[in-house]
Formats: sequence, C-alpha cells, structure tokens
Amino acid sequence: MDATSGITVMNTSTPCYGLFIDTNNSLYCSFFDLHKVTRIDLNENSTTPITIAGNDTDRSTSSLLNHPCGIFVDIDFTLYVADSSNHRIQRLNYGELNGTTVAGVTTANTTISLNIPTGIVLDGNGYLFIMDTDNFRIVASNFAGF
Repeated sequence: MDATSGITVMNTSTPCYGLFIDTNNSLYCSFFDLHKVTRIDLNENSTTPITIAGNDTDRSTSSLLNHPCGIFVDIDFTLYVADSSNHRIQRLNYGELNGTTVAGVTTANTTISLNIPTGIVLDGNGYLFIMDTDNFRIVASNFAGF
C-alpha cells in the first residue's frame, strides 16, 4: 500500500496527536495545536468531526485545553485527556463540555504534580496510568489515589 491509497475517515487541518476508538465505533482525535478533541462516528458517511472538548483557545479553565495529547474513553464514554501544557489530566463525562481535573496541579487537592503529561490509559480496574513526559516517568493510581 502506498501513501496515496486508503480510505479517509476524518478530514484534519492539523496533525492529530492522540487517537482512540470506543465501543460504539467512534473515532476520537486530539488536536495539539487547536487545543481540542474531536469525535466522528465511523458508522456514518461523514468525514467531518464534531468538537467534544476544548476549542481553538489555549487556557486552563474546566472547559478549555492547552495542547491535548493522549486520550482514553472508558466503557461509560467518559473522556480522559492528557492536557499537556496545563500539566493535568482532565475527565469529561459523556456529553459535558466542562471537565474535572483528576491529576495534576489544578486539582482541588493536588495529589500528584505532572510535567507535560502526554499519554493516559485506564486498566480494567479503572486505575489511571499517565505518561508524565518531562518528569521521565509513568505513574499509576491505585485504590488510594496517587
């Protein structure tokens, strides 16, 4: 297969840094330079994504992102975003635009400091694993938090 063949499933205007496909066959993409996460239903014929988190503004409010990287969607369709330049992990419940910081410097009770997190996954028990890039480590939560 060469670079000119294949099926376009999403049109993008800038590189996508994180990809995820949920159990409903929706494709998620985090746009680092556009400060947002988009979603597209792969069962539909549209290649135009909808924005589900952030926008084109880089801020640290609960509804905005600053250079999102890694993304994960759990079985409840809760979106987790490694919001790298805000040094935090944001959790957005399905259909909500305001997120909650679950790890990093802007949590209500800072339990762990992150420095440019770029990756996030959850294991089968719901524990977070975070690539804390500029601290050169992967950290994990447990039953007590971080």
